[in-house]
Amino acid sequence: MKLKFYKYHGAGNDFVMIDGRKVKFPVTNQKLVAEICDRRFGIGADGVIILTKSKSKVHSFGMIYLNSDGSIGSMCGNGGRSIVRFAYDLGIIKKNKLISFEAVDGIHEALIEKNDNVKLRMINMGDVVQRHGRPFTYCGSTPHYMALVDDIDKYPLVYRARILRDRVRDTGGINLNIIMKAKDGYRVRTYERGVEDETLACGTGACSVATYLHSKGLTKNNTAKIIMPGGILNVSFTPTRNGYSDVWLTGPAVKSFEGDIDI
Repeated sequence: MKLKFYKYHGAGNDFVMIDGRKVKFPVTNQKLVAEICDRRFGIGADGVIILTKSKSKVHSFGMIYLNSDGSIGSMCGNGGRSIVRFAYDLGIIKKNKLISFEAVDGIHEALIEKNDNVKLRMINMGDVVQRHGRPFTYCGSTPHYMALVDDIDKYPLVYRARILRDRVRDTGGINLNIIMKAKDGYRVRTYERGVEDETLACGTGACSVATYLHSKGLTKNNTAKIIMPGGILNVSFTPTRNGYSDVWLTGPAVKSFEGDIDI
C-alpha cells in the first residue's frame, strides 16, 4: 500500500507527517515507524506525527506522536508547532487565529504569526526540583534534566546522557539538556529519549531550560532566547506559586517536501 507523507521540521527537529483523516496509520507497528524514521533506509526523521480528527467539535484536530524508535511519544513541542503548520497547509486552520488541538498531555493552543513563526502554548509546568542530584522538571509529560557547562561544543552529550539514563532508570528514558551562556541568549544541546540521540532542537527542552534559568535568576522579563543547533526558539512564561503557567514556545516550522512510500 502506498502512503502519502509530508516532511516538516521545527528548527531542525524533523518529522514525518501523516494525514490520519484520510488513512488509518498502524500506530502500534513499531517496526514500521522505526523504518520510516531511519535516516539511511527510510525517509528519515526524529518522529512520526499523525493528524487526526478532533474528538470534540471545539478543537481543530488531534495529534498522535510516535518516537523514531516506534514507541508512543510524550508531548513534543516542535512536533506540536510543526503539526499546526501542517494543519494550516491542509486548509484546516487560518493564520493569525488562535486555535486549539488535542495531544497526549491535554489541550494546546497555537497561533501562526504574520512572519510564519508558530506560537504554541504548552501545558503548565511545575517547579524545577533536584532529582538524582541534578536539576529536573517535566514539560507536559516529558522529563528533562539540565546541566550548565563551560564548553558546550566539546561536551560529550550522547555519552553522558546514556550513562545518566542507565543510572537513573527513569520509566521511558530521559532527556538531558546542556546549557551555556551566549552573547544574546543561551545555547542548548539536547539528548532525547525515544530518539536515543542528540536532536537539532527540542521544544520541551527549550521550555524546561527557560524555567530552569528563571529558577536560577538568570533570565529577565520572564522570557528566554534558546539557541539550539537547528535554530532559535523563544520561550515566555508566567511564574506562579507552584511553577509556571502561560508557557509559550515560538519559532519556525516549515515544510521540507512530500511524497509516497510503500508500507
